[in-house]
Amino acid sequence: MSLSLVKFFSILFSFIGVSLEICFIKGNFYKMNFLFKDIVRQMAILCRKFNNRSLY
Repeated sequence: MSLSLVKFFSILFSFIGVSLEICFIKGNFYKMNFLFKDIVRQMAILCRKFNNRSLY
C-alpha cells in the first residue's frame, strides 16, 4: 500500500513539474497560479478519498 502511495505521489509531482515548466515557457503566471491551486484542490480530494478507503 505504501509503495502504491509513493508511486502515486511521484507521478503527481512529475505532472506538477511538467505543468509548471509549460507555464513558465508560456510566461503566463496567472494561469500557473490557477493551475497550481486546481492541482492542490484535486490532490486534497484524492488524498481524502484514499484515506477514507484505507480506513474502512
